[in-house]
Amino acid sequence: MRPWLDDFHTDGLVFHNTLGEVVAWNPFPFWAALWELSRILIAEHSSEKILWDMSSADVDAIIASSTE
Repeated sequence: MRPWLDDFHTDGLVFHNTLGEVVAWNPFPFWAALWELSRILIAEHSSEKILWDMSSADVDAIIASSTE
């Protein structure tokens, strides 16, 4: 999934490609949140702990640092 996480993002309503073009509508806000969380945890922190080895405190710290 890494290529997709690198190439697409969502604003909660639609998915955009790297050019900013709308590629798909998102009918479920849950999936948008899950997609963006995956992008934060995997795409930006791939050199850190493997996702399934992270504690909830690790996840909270990564999210907090990416929103500053």
